[in-house]
Amino acid sequence: MESFDSLPERIRQLKLPPKCPECNSGRVHRSKPKGAVETYVLPVLAIRPYRCEVCDYRFFRFSSGVPWSRPQEYRARSEQKVRARPPHLG
Repeated sequence: MESFDSLPERIRQLKLPPKCPECNSGRVHRSKPKGAVETYVLPVLAIRPYRCEVCDYRFFRFSSGVPWSRPQEYRARSEQKVRARPPHLG
């Protein structure tokens, strides 16, 4: 059983970018909710789905409401995806 002494540390961890519990990679992104429970119930409880880009593991994490900065590499890949869109999609 976890002691209450570690509770402040757990709260501080919510402010950090999420890491994959399977492979411990920091390359994770928010995943799209699947189904009614993930779409309507979990957001009320501040629980969000995430997916690891390395091992494709999908997991849930409490959302602290504190925005975290994505790594520069992830931002660069996101910008490339936006630039690679066909002209008719604008």
